Amino acid sequence: ISAPQTAFVPRAVGYGVAGPAKVWRAVAEASGKVVYVHPDLNEGVVVRTGTRLLGIDRTEDQLKLTQLNADLDRLRNELAELDVRESSLKAELNIETDSLEILDKEVERLQQLIETSAASKSEFDVTRRAQLRQMSVARSKQHELDLIPSQRKTLQATIVAQQARVKNAEILLEKTDLLAPFDCRLRQVEIETGQ
Repeated sequence: ISAPQTAFVPRAVGYGVAGPAKVWRAVAEASGKVVYVHPDLNEGVVVRTGTRLLGIDRTEDQLKLTQLNADLDRLRNELAELDVRESSLKAELNIETDSLEILDKEVERLQQLIETSAASKSEFDVTRRAQLRQMSVARSKQHELDLIPSQRKTLQATIVAQQARVKNAEILLEKTDLLAPFDCRLRQVEIETGQ
């Protein structure tokens, strides 16, 4: 079946109030100076989904994000330093413990020699003082080593909080561009560059 070509003017007749299927009232979620306005941002213009309509100055938000990332790197470095410190403290504690064992044996030997009058009491006292100092050093190293796990947990929690701040800053940075959420016709425009 063939249809002849004819001139046709479409016309619609309706009754009542006509309105758009979707209405979007754009509100900037970031604060700052408007540095970009789409050149066709005027009443009646049709824009496509994803069209950049406005751009807000990103300088402050970018600086804040850079600072937050630097702080995150610093925290990660502190965590790495803590691992090295823990390893070093373990080695130092082993050395101090070995030294203490030597002094313990020397104190026992001198005590036996005192009983047979082969060593003086003052020599024993000097060695005993050295033993006590060595005990104190070994306990101090052990105490430092015992604090490492809680310091690690604190740093890890701080890193997680910092990562959240970085993510939040990235989201705020994304909000400096106002994009059309769907194909739409602009009805009212009240924005200028520099506002």
